[in-house]
Amino acid sequence: MKKQIFIFAILLTCLVSCSDYVELTPERAMEVLTENFSETCEKVLVTATTDRNKKYKWIKGKADHLVSLDLIEINSKFYKGFGGGGHTKFYYKPTQKLQEEFGNGGKNYTVAESQVIEILGISQDEDAKTATVRFSYSLQPNVLYDFRGYINARRENCNMEVQEAEVAFILYDTGWQLKK
Repeated sequence: MKKQIFIFAILLTCLVSCSDYVELTPERAMEVLTENFSETCEKVLVTATTDRNKKYKWIKGKADHLVSLDLIEINSKFYKGFGGGGHTKFYYKPTQKLQEEFGNGGKNYTVAESQVIEILGISQDEDAKTATVRFSYSLQPNVLYDFRGYINARRENCNMEVQEAEVAFILYDTGWQLKK
């Protein structure tokens, strides 16, 4: 009888240790993607404008908002016109805070960031303890989006349409993580 109990205990231990595979649920995939998936749109920002610009008031309003958030500084210079009058040119300078929060080390800044919308499908390989997750996401504009600049007189846009992507997950002893 002791021998049968011992064999049963060994079989039970083997079954438990051999079947420690944890299924990747759509909820867990969404949680990991929300925390770790990052797709951005980076663009140059408006660097200057004049009070003669048709969109001056709109640009100035956006600039004043960014100043209130300590993201840019505004410097201005008045240019005298011939026979009186003139115009003012406004220069926008990025702050250290803007560089730290939205900068990439160059002249481009993050103006939109990804937001995962839904999990479209999960394909799991139990033997390899991996999974491939297909999902949809879109870029969401941040506070800088309306302040992005112009290239060759055209405003640089980001693709804000719903997009699909695929990523690999791997099961660690701490749970499912994105494969790097």
